[in-house]
Amino acid sequence: MEEKLFRAVIIQGLLDALNRFFWYSKSNKRYNKEALKWLGGEDFNYLCDLANVESSNVLVVFKLIKEHTNYLSTEDVKYLLNEQFNKL
Repeated sequence: MEEKLFRAVIIQGLLDALNRFFWYSKSNKRYNKEALKWLGGEDFNYLCDLANVESSNVLVVFKLIKEHTNYLSTEDVKYLLNEQFNKL
């Protein structure tokens, strides 16, 4: 059960890193920059361990989805991330 919570946190971080937000806020730019810095870092790796996923696999998923975000909605990206996490 806790793994699902940690996976949800990772997915939110990936959405932020992909600059995908469900609402406009002046802070979105800052959240995006912080999330990009977070990817691959010590906290990211620790959270992946808690979520029982390999951090390198998460980064591969991130890079694959990033290639297609220009024509996917935020909801589509969130769905794809959840689907990929179910496979990890």
